[in-house]
Amino acid sequence: MQQISIRPNEKQVMENLPEGDTRILLNGPSQLDILFLLMDPYKANIEIYLDNDYASVNLLGTMLASNEDIIDISITVYHYGDNGKSNQLFKGIATDKGRIFFKSKVVIGDKTAGNEAHQANHNLLLSKQAIVDTCPELEIYADDVKCSHGVTTGQLNEEAIFYLTTRGFSKEEAINTLLEAFATEPFDSDTYNKFIAQKLREFK
Repeated sequence: MQQISIRPNEKQVMENLPEGDTRILLNGPSQLDILFLLMDPYKANIEIYLDNDYASVNLLGTMLASNEDIIDISITVYHYGDNGKSNQLFKGIATDKGRIFFKSKVVIGDKTAGNEAHQANHNLLLSKQAIVDTCPELEIYADDVKCSHGVTTGQLNEEAIFYLTTRGFSKEEAINTLLEAFATEPFDSDTYNKFIAQKLREFK
């Protein structure tokens, strides 16, 4: 298992953690942002421990599974200090026989206070054989918390496609525009968004 330690008062940004098991420890008032752009087969189990007060983690990602690729990611965030914050926003698109398995779990320890945790995972299926299996979990052992989670899986909105075609878009352009807007939401990066747009052109 790979182990990573974030020092007090440190702010770090990481991209695409390696496959396998990873344990991350946030010590003291520190912040960690992890960006995932997954376009190939990937399997990882990630544990993040907010062991001290005022630790913060943001996990943002887009998962694109095509052909027979499998993306399998499990994330568990442990809030063991006070006033910690965790935020997860993941978007998934599966086509062909691509499969996405996404498990997100947040644990709020007892005798803690002021913790905040948010989980969101939204997915699109572009073929009948594609599969998305997503499972958000919350384990809360304290009263003073603010938590939310939300999951959606569906197809592109036909009304939105029709609306764009009435504004001069071809159907293909309308679909690509909607997919790109959906997939790039987690990122505020032109570099990432260009890679995503390029990859999406292969999704039909």
